[in-house]
Amino acid sequence: MIQAFEIWLKQNEALLYPDAIGLFKDSLKCYKNDIDRPSYLLAYQGMMVQIKETIRHSKMPEGFPLQEWKDLLKKLNDPNDWDNTNYTAVVRLKLPLILVIPDNVRKEFEHWRNLRNVCAHYKEYCFVKAHTLTLYAFIVQYLLNISVEGGMNTLIKEFEVYFEPLKTSPNDPIEPLLDKITSMVQPKEMLSFITELRKVMGKAYRFDFYAILKKLYGRTDGNIKESVIEYLQQDEERIQGFIDEYPETVVELVSQKEAYSFAKKNLLMINNWGAVWANMLAGGMIKDKDLDELQRNLMIYMKRHNKGLYHISESQIDSLYKHGYFKMFINECLDSNKTQKYEVYQEINYSMYFYSSHFYKIPIDKEFVQAVIDVFSNSSYPIALQKFVSDEYFKEKNIKDKFMLVLKELGEELPKSLK
Repeated sequence: MIQAFEIWLKQNEALLYPDAIGLFKDSLKCYKNDIDRPSYLLAYQGMMVQIKETIRHSKMPEGFPLQEWKDLLKKLNDPNDWDNTNYTAVVRLKLPLILVIPDNVRKEFEHWRNLRNVCAHYKEYCFVKAHTLTLYAFIVQYLLNISVEGGMNTLIKEFEVYFEPLKTSPNDPIEPLLDKITSMVQPKEMLSFITELRKVMGKAYRFDFYAILKKLYGRTDGNIKESVIEYLQQDEERIQGFIDEYPETVVELVSQKEAYSFAKKNLLMINNWGAVWANMLAGGMIKDKDLDELQRNLMIYMKRHNKGLYHISESQIDSLYKHGYFKMFINECLDSNKTQKYEVYQEINYSMYFYSSHFYKIPIDKEFVQAVIDVFSNSSYPIALQKFVSDEYFKEKNIKDKFMLVLKELGEELPKSLK
């Protein structure tokens, strides 16, 4: 348990108040040096200081008498009164409650306080390391879940009710709950809040966690957006998944320093890769010297794995066009000198999601039309691509009309294989 407590302390320093951290660290020093009573006293004191500071830095619970709240804060700031006042707040059962604590956990504080008194006054009580270890275990399991009524845990419970299909209509908006975050969640609790919200949403089959995160990401109140970014950046798959859903966020979530590595590796794992790449290009994230390499790497991978260019807007298509993506597609994937070779047109036959999606997205200009004509003017050509162009692509009247207009401007005729 000693190692578990040390790990917990290190991982949660951002959520703990400085005085509590210092007391916990001194407790550990005493424990490791076999000074058992001080190790327990310091751990207990650290726990109670954390709770005191949580109350002091929280807003008054709804329905709590204003003067009583002011008196409580005054006593918590008094070095002679804070200990008894704090303990009374912890075990208080009178409504309105001050702290959100499960009843079974609330009762445990009497036990820890009695041990504290025995420990401090000696009383010939045999005190061993196990006493401190059990307190460490209690602290790890419960301390950071204790909040002021109307605080983070109260809000999480409200989200639980909202996500429960038997209690809340799917037509009820979530915004009123989101509006409560800045008043009920302390800035240092935001990461924990998002983590707890994810757990709650694990049971909410009708909701998408990334959709809720996007709503939080778009807020300007408090430190909500910054906390969402920090939460996403903690895990590679997490940030990939979010960017996949919301490609425009790549500009803020991936730094300029990380852009090359992200495009070379992470982008290949994203389904909505075309939109993400377009946003990276439009956002100036890719250096000119790296553009051809990364663009070719991306195109070769997507062709090999037959991943299409879907869910992409006109502005994103325009960004790809301006940065030479479609020109590279023509040169690399519609080179008539290569497409007539058996091994190449066999590759094309097995990459039709990739090819068909590009045909629907690429601007129909002279360069593209000429490349298509050249490919199908050869005696050998990719059969699957030919069937697609004839039976699907040209079935779209506006597409065929535009293609034929450019063809006329070129002074060319449609190859027999496409008629």
